[in-house]
Amino acid sequence: MTPKSFIIIDVGSTFTKAHFIREETFVTCYTKTTVEKPAEDVLIGVVNAIKDIEEKTKRKLFDNGKLVMPEKDGTGVDLFLATSSAGGGLQMVVAGLIRHITAFSAERAALSSGAIIMDVIAVNDGRTVYEKVDAIKSLRPDIILFAGGEDGGAISTVTEIAEILNMAKPKGKFIEKIPLVYAGNKDARDDILNTLQDTFDVHITENVRPTIELENPVPAREEIHQLFMEHVMKRAPGYEKLEQLLSAPIVPTPGAMFNMVKSIAKNWNKNLLCVDLGGATTDVFTVVDKTENRTVSANLGMSYSVGNVFYNAGIENIMRWIPFDIEEDELKNRIVNKMLNPTKLPADETEIMIEEAIAREAIRLALVHHRKFAEAKRASDLISGLGAKLQLRKPLPYIMAKLGKSNMAPSTFDIIIGSGGAISYGISKETATLLLIDAIQPTGVTQIALDNRFMLPHLGALAQLYPDIAWNLFQKFCYVPLATCIAFEGKINEGEPALYIKGNTNISLKGGEILETELDGEYEIIPAKGMKGKPFKKEIHGKVIIDARGRPLKFSAEKNIRIQQLKKWRKL
Repeated sequence: MTPKSFIIIDVGSTFTKAHFIREETFVTCYTKTTVEKPAEDVLIGVVNAIKDIEEKTKRKLFDNGKLVMPEKDGTGVDLFLATSSAGGGLQMVVAGLIRHITAFSAERAALSSGAIIMDVIAVNDGRTVYEKVDAIKSLRPDIILFAGGEDGGAISTVTEIAEILNMAKPKGKFIEKIPLVYAGNKDARDDILNTLQDTFDVHITENVRPTIELENPVPAREEIHQLFMEHVMKRAPGYEKLEQLLSAPIVPTPGAMFNMVKSIAKNWNKNLLCVDLGGATTDVFTVVDKTENRTVSANLGMSYSVGNVFYNAGIENIMRWIPFDIEEDELKNRIVNKMLNPTKLPADETEIMIEEAIAREAIRLALVHHRKFAEAKRASDLISGLGAKLQLRKPLPYIMAKLGKSNMAPSTFDIIIGSGGAISYGISKETATLLLIDAIQPTGVTQIALDNRFMLPHLGALAQLYPDIAWNLFQKFCYVPLATCIAFEGKINEGEPALYIKGNTNISLKGGEILETELDGEYEIIPAKGMKGKPFKKEIHGKVIIDARGRPLKFSAEKNIRIQQLKKWRKL
């Protein structure tokens, strides 16, 4: 029977978000996640969120402390699903032989299963054996994925990596004997078992790269998902009790979200970029010409990882986004306070603007990571495709020429979707629009949109059971177009002619200007001298942000001028 009512929960690192949906009724509630001390029971936060829904809807959901399922006589709910990234989500170490061949295939299999990659160990990763052992020993992964060698190839190098893993003897977060999935040369299986079975809980599956030309990620991905559900997530405090209440197993949040992103790109036939700005991680998802990529920047987030954003971005890059005078020491102190109390919400306008600055840098850094991964993946795919040609030792320039223009250029994407609590809840739609444009700096004509109420992971979990219902709910409640951004790459001085728009409304902008307006019809978009690109015609309807600041954005070195510059940009 097709369900009529749903409760879908996302247990995040900071907040637990709950959606109740029935026909035209849509209610969202969120509470603090209770995975850590003193509660140490995620079910407490989940129950609190559902009780808030019960209060808002005046619909009885509990009977004698139990969730009523299925619904009956106006009480209860038909379907109860959950996604989770609490405790950092699924964290993995990947090991392989060649960094950009077998290890890269293993990394992709792990990412596609919803994992955060803590480190990638390979024979040629540039580290000594001691450094590799030390790196693995310092981590506490949930699962290790070990790949290496073609089927029928040499065994000795595979066992060399196995010895490194065995020497490191890493410990897991919830269990001492970490699950290890071996997905390498099938001829090395006995040696791998003999070497690792006393240290790890070893599971054997098919080779992720059985030949240089063939990638086989599905068996490893399925094994990882099964292990995560059975041996990792159930050991987290309260998860086993939560899963007993659910209509289907818990889905890792990034994996659920990627399900929905792929569905959007397929249904609309668009090149898509989605950024999920979370408390512990910033996840980036792209689908370009049906090529799918997903990365998780494990230490870039707005609560538990805010210190890492500050460290990796640098104080100058944070301060360039702050539209008021603040001393470096005061900024550092405020960020330290956030690190000490990561779930605390901004208390005033100053803290709000500091968090917006950090959000821009978190997204920028995550995109750098994502683009590197996507380009490495293209190179790996090309190398695999060359096959026998590799034996001729074709030089790197030959390979790079074959790759051609990057498919991660800012002009690639038809749609950019902002998601995550910091974007979906914490700021106005106008602020979210400018934040996404500033952080991503798209060029050409790009639709900027919002994942309303942070629904994409919830709908991704629902789509695994009822894809048509999930898609209808996405269009009805989730997708919110913010504006169409028109911008060009190039450096332009302030006050110089930058771009022209001709149609039933004629607009001209000078360098440094950014304009919000409404357009309705076909327009000719003409970049001025100094801006890269050729004139083109485009059908545009609705709210438009015409951005003549150039790309990359140029900031004044003079603090007072920069502050005035930022204030002018924020007048959207």
